[in-house]
Amino acid sequence: MCPVCESHPLRSPFATRNVRVAICDSQSLCNCNSQIATSRKKPSLQVAFTTNSEQVVVCDAHYVITDIVAKFPGSTHDSYIFRHSGIHQRLELGEFGDGYLLGDSAYALRPWIMTPFLTPSNESERQYNSAHKRTRNLIERTFGLLKARFRCLHRSGGALQYTPITAFKIVVACAILHNIATRRGLPLTPADPDPDEEEQEQPHRHHGDRSLANQGRLRREHIATQYFGRYV
Repeated sequence: MCPVCESHPLRSPFATRNVRVAICDSQSLCNCNSQIATSRKKPSLQVAFTTNSEQVVVCDAHYVITDIVAKFPGSTHDSYIFRHSGIHQRLELGEFGDGYLLGDSAYALRPWIMTPFLTPSNESERQYNSAHKRTRNLIERTFGLLKARFRCLHRSGGALQYTPITAFKIVVACAILHNIATRRGLPLTPADPDPDEEEQEQPHRHHGDRSLANQGRLRREHIATQYFGRYV
């Protein structure tokens, strides 16, 4: 997968000169069936069960997936998955300079991931939230495109008849093929988010460095004031 630093700048109020922005979100892209053999000497008893998987995905303005984490069960919180991802470590080390991600309030506010204001107190913050929501819609459309190209990832296609590990590999392979198709311009109209497929935003459950949270808060306030204060 290509790194976030190679993503195209967004045509959005969030994309300022020399600053790269990408969008981060998660979704359950598949169910998978697993079977366990419970005995060696006796005829094996096959017990089948279905499990959800949760993927955290980063995309750019052209629906290209620039990062994907596919290895956690569906019960895992978005913020936990992101904190244990390679892209988080690279952002924490400052590999992308002034670049940052946009994420919903399930993610912890940090200097490298901008989240909405939970309770906007003025017009610039409300305008920030509005632009944030419109821009973040790109990731929902990317999920729609991915599932339109690969119906095995859509819940209407049922469950993948593979173990979780194999199912995770299938999800990543579909993301790679999606990027190839997108870059080569293979026709597929960007899909609007399917209301039946959209997942409820997870409640924020943030832990960690308060200093980083304060730095993120200052940066978010700066963005709201500098780029959205003119709308007041």
